Amino acid sequence: MTHRLSFSNATVSWKFMIISLLFITWISPSIQEEKLPFKNLLNEPLRIKIYFSEPNQKRLLWITDIDYQPNTVEEKHLTIPVDEAILTGVASLVVEIEKCNNETFALTEEYLEDTRSPRFLLFEKEIPKLTRYEKRRFWKPKIEIKLVYDNKTYMDKPPKYYQYSRAKEGRQPYYRPPFLISDALLVKEDMIHLDESTTTLPLNLTFQTIDEAEYDHLYVTRATFQYYKDSGISGKDIDDLKQTFLKTPSYIRNSIYAISVLHVILDLLAFGSDIRFWWNRTDMEGISIRSLFWESFFQIIIFLFLVDNEASVFVSIPAFIWCILDVWKLTRALKWKVRFAYGVIPVVTYADMNSYEEETKEYDQTAVYYLSVVIFPVIFGYSVYSLIYHRHYGWYSWLLSSLAFVIYGSGFILMTPQLFINYKLKSVAHLPLNKFLYKALNTFIDDAFAFVIKMPVLCVDT
Repeated sequence: MTHRLSFSNATVSWKFMIISLLFITWISPSIQEEKLPFKNLLNEPLRIKIYFSEPNQKRLLWITDIDYQPNTVEEKHLTIPVDEAILTGVASLVVEIEKCNNETFALTEEYLEDTRSPRFLLFEKEIPKLTRYEKRRFWKPKIEIKLVYDNKTYMDKPPKYYQYSRAKEGRQPYYRPPFLISDALLVKEDMIHLDESTTTLPLNLTFQTIDEAEYDHLYVTRATFQYYKDSGISGKDIDDLKQTFLKTPSYIRNSIYAISVLHVILDLLAFGSDIRFWWNRTDMEGISIRSLFWESFFQIIIFLFLVDNEASVFVSIPAFIWCILDVWKLTRALKWKVRFAYGVIPVVTYADMNSYEEETKEYDQTAVYYLSVVIFPVIFGYSVYSLIYHRHYGWYSWLLSSLAFVIYGSGFILMTPQLFINYKLKSVAHLPLNKFLYKALNTFIDDAFAFVIKMPVLCVDT
């Protein structure tokens, strides 16, 4: 019995040894292969071919041999004749770098533009337009080709953007550094508008070797802007971001980062302070209800003015939020009712709160009366002046810009009714002082932003 068990155990041991040897023999080339380092496949001189591609043909624009060394820069200035492929946006640039994959890049960009043209409303006739907005195509006159220079040997896998191949049949494993075609610094003002009168276009090509860190930055930047574009953000707003974060000197850009954070914090603090004040407010004593109406009306005018002038969404969205807040404050300060005239037509009415004392109401009416005596003549005078001496896109734009001028120019004057009530009551206990402080500080921050984010103008001069 014992002899049988020993024989069986020996058989199992021999089988196990055979299987182990086969397994080691099978994986040993892989182990040896993994230990071989990855080396750069590129060498110098490096041949580059650049083609102009159309749907049915491809023609060579530039062929050159580049020294694959750090900080290599070569430029080529070309003149491209305009054809149907360019005007319709199907033309592209194809870059072939020896031993690398090819890259294709669109040579045109499409923007949705306002077709209106400013005019003197009293003296010039309006040119009828089928639509206010139309798509216009622009040519990219400057293209940069960035190739990573890397002569390191990697024992492990190369960086994630690299293409690499493991060793086979005793061959050396290799990697190929990536390259990309970039137009990150191009905004619409740098591009050329395409129309039927355009016959030739400049094309400036720049080839440059860069390090891995710069490639990472360009790759993430390009992917981010493409994500914004796919998400429906307009080309104008993307250009504003480029202007702010890519075409601005580093010391200004770093200041913008700090200012942006501070601006958001102050805006949230002001917003929260105002909500807390009105959410808990049940007594309207000392509050200028008429100033609330003025503030809400003027905030809506400012928002409409920004929209009409196609201001950046980074400016328009905060203005819209404050519109909603100002309207909500009116619902807290007054009693609103809806009745139906003739049983069909809804009519909204409001009444003062019981806590809105007669003394406060009298002071409020007096202050608003004297303020109206000053404000309305100014609005009328500037509106007439602007109508005669400035160009406008239309009567609607003229009305908004006239009102916006007075609002921007007399923002603190509009607080006169509330200040008058405070003076008469000898108290400021009923005011959201924290909100006023945060908004005042944000005023200076908005002035700083105006240097880097384009703001709408009040009028178009002759």
